[in-house]
Amino acid sequence: MSNFLVIDVETPNSRNDSLCSIGIVKVKNYEIESDFYMLINPECHFDARNIRIHGITPEVVTDKTIFRELWEKIEGEFYENIVVGHNMSFDLSVIKKALCGYGIKPKNIKYLCTYNLAKKYVTEIENHRLNTLCDYFDINLNKHHNAAEDSIACAKLLQKLIQRYNINLEEHLNEYSFHMENTGSKMVTERQSSQDTRKLQELEGIVTGLVADSELNEKEVLFLNWWLEENRSLKGNYPFDRIYDSITEVLRDGYISKDELNELLNILCDAFTPVECSVNVNEIDFYGKLVCLSGEFEYGEKSKVERLLETRGAVISKSVNKKINYVIVGSKGSEQWTNGNYGSKVKKTLEYQAKGIAIEVISELHISDLLK
Repeated sequence: MSNFLVIDVETPNSRNDSLCSIGIVKVKNYEIESDFYMLINPECHFDARNIRIHGITPEVVTDKTIFRELWEKIEGEFYENIVVGHNMSFDLSVIKKALCGYGIKPKNIKYLCTYNLAKKYVTEIENHRLNTLCDYFDINLNKHHNAAEDSIACAKLLQKLIQRYNINLEEHLNEYSFHMENTGSKMVTERQSSQDTRKLQELEGIVTGLVADSELNEKEVLFLNWWLEENRSLKGNYPFDRIYDSITEVLRDGYISKDELNELLNILCDAFTPVECSVNVNEIDFYGKLVCLSGEFEYGEKSKVERLLETRGAVISKSVNKKINYVIVGSKGSEQWTNGNYGSKVKKTLEYQAKGIAIEVISELHISDLLK
């Protein structure tokens, strides 16, 4: 009980089923022996919120190793040591889902959680976040949510807790089960999806990172243009065509003006947020209209929404075609969606719209009064 592997992970998006960085500290005889930090290509999209938290963007990890390859090198350390982390159930859950996405089932892992330890023994502070505890114990934490910094700080926190409270760690030892049933379905879907789908997810991540600060500069435009040229096999897919054509037009005269940067920024911001209703939802008459539902709904099962719309005269279609009038997108999204914030039905709709076919995309929020 004197040798530990202290870890911290950062994730690219709110699904928390992939890693974009990991910090690992080896503790031997209660002393820090070595530390390790690596950026990871999660092979999926980034959320702007996550980028704001840890500062890692898609372009930074494009050429980095994937977690499956890293795990082959480090998994032995997880079995030979007690694994420690702050709010450990989160970090191990992320690792579990990521491995599930690669079809890997590791052995169970013995672990300790410094959050749970601190909550039991440190009763005189307002909360037990890592940064709060570091302030309390005078532990240097320069950059919170950097996996390297957090893992080192967590290792030092463990030392402080053991020294001050003389903790019998065996009483707090847990075992994490890597039972894979019904976990990581989104990652499994992504791994099994086509190369085009994975590349479109990568494009979404890049775009999300570029527009996160609500600004766009020439260097970023040239980087995006380079990526698009490298992946021209995606032509024919939405929103690749729209972004490619827009950048090609901007670069046509060899000069990028401020107005062109602003216009391109708006196009990029809208490219992956397609659910913008251009009609007055209060005037929508579903009677005799062909309607298709996409995603999962806060209102309830999709069949329940379909029955309600049928009482309003709607004709339900299970797939998108040229005759569809409305595609309604559920607020909860769907585990089967192939591109970050919308799925294949919406993607198909947008491709039809680009060809001039009038199909309206409506979010569940737009018709919330009707559903009530």
